Amino acid sequence: MRSCPVKAIGIDKGHARVIEERCILCGRCVLECPQQAKEIDWQMHEVIQAINTGRQVIMSLAPSYVAAFPEYSWESLVDCLTGAGIATVLETAEAADIVSQVYGNYCLS
Repeated sequence: MRSCPVKAIGIDKGHARVIEERCILCGRCVLECPQQAKEIDWQMHEVIQAINTGRQVIMSLAPSYVAAFPEYSWESLVDCLTGAGIATVLETAEAADIVSQVYGNYCLS
């Protein structure tokens, strides 16, 4: 609980739980948990395989990237990612808006 920078860890019936609306997805709780109760769903292998097989990979980057990569500006991080083979990088809210529009069109047809 003490390691969370935004106090997004609560206790419910004697067990720690993430308070989703506060969480900034920094991953500190995963690193600090003494019981290793949480783990990161690491999908890097799938992303690399998709890039290597010529698939177009689009990344939705959460605004909290600044907590994980404070040394990078948005532009420099996008340059690194596109240099690694990512076709397009969008901020999560922008990507969510596009998905919502496509989903809305799909439901209306």
